Amino acid sequence: MILKDLVIQENDFDVFVALNPTEKIEFLWDALHIGTEKSVDKQVSKLEQLGESGGKTVLMSVQDLRVGPHTLTIMTIDRVVVFTSNNLRLIRSFVKHMWYTGYILERREDIRKTPHAVMPKYFIAYEMIGEEQPLCEN
Repeated sequence: MILKDLVIQENDFDVFVALNPTEKIEFLWDALHIGTEKSVDKQVSKLEQLGESGGKTVLMSVQDLRVGPHTLTIMTIDRVVVFTSNNLRLIRSFVKHMWYTGYILERREDIRKTPHAVMPKYFIAYEMIGEEQPLCEN
């Protein structure tokens, strides 16, 4: 297997992260031989079949947003959303925006950042406990 020739796009990497170690090896093998797009389709269909049969699938995504000189990283794992940034005001404004768009969030104090990890100063976790109609400020 020659991995230096393999190119995995950001959206494809989100699928790759959700796989277990044996599925990751299968994904890489398929990506080299049949192409990344077909490999992603194959793994997504397997995950959908697992979901239909009652198995628990964990969906994860990571987004980096740049607002002026600050960066906000949003990690979503199932129904838990983790915000990291060096600017607390940016995190609070984004959480407020999520509330106004209809997400009901509950703060998760039990989720902490890993000690000695190189991460931004602020690390705040919320659980999405529901969705409603967007709120109106009037």
